Amino acid sequence: MNKRIISLVLAWIVLIGAIVVIVGWILDISVLKSILPIWVTMKFITAVCFLLSSIIVLILFKKDKGQITEMLLVVLSFSLLLLMISFFFSLFSGISTGIESLFVKEAQGVVRTTIPGVPAVPTMLCFILIGLAGSLYSLNSEKKRVIVVLGGIVALIGLIAVAGYLIGVPAMYYSFPGYTSMAFHTALFFVLLGVSLSFISREVKE
Repeated sequence: MNKRIISLVLAWIVLIGAIVVIVGWILDISVLKSILPIWVTMKFITAVCFLLSSIIVLILFKKDKGQITEMLLVVLSFSLLLLMISFFFSLFSGISTGIESLFVKEAQGVVRTTIPGVPAVPTMLCFILIGLAGSLYSLNSEKKRVIVVLGGIVALIGLIAVAGYLIGVPAMYYSFPGYTSMAFHTALFFVLLGVSLSFISREVKE
């Protein structure tokens, strides 16, 4: 199967999955938020960022990009970067952004969650890498080859967490005292997007 088709399918799976989780938060359907009660939830803002990220990958996949499409890529990429950097600043400064409870509010004391609604640190890192991939593509065509490296890192971070859930090692899905863990479907989506980014990068170089 053509790598572009695989990339397209993976990105669409993540996009649809993100919408399902968003609906789960809006309608308060627990199984869509955390799959199992003993697992950490995918935060609402994380699902929104997956929606943005999958669109970024779909745009990267698109062969003929018009001016509007290129502009959309820039806006989405920098929006993703700005949002995650804001969360990083908030987490380590203790100053709340308020974004995490702007649309839906997560209750206190949920499983493996330090600050309700705020994504895990590795989750923030992966979204920053995806935002960088979109930014590099739009800013400098000579740096497009870096996307394959960024995609590989994202996939690896997600794969480690998925393996951690499957073999029952919390540390592998970044479960440490005082920090929010990465959700299972969050990790799985990062694997899909990371692989997709890597395939797109190879297609671009060709």
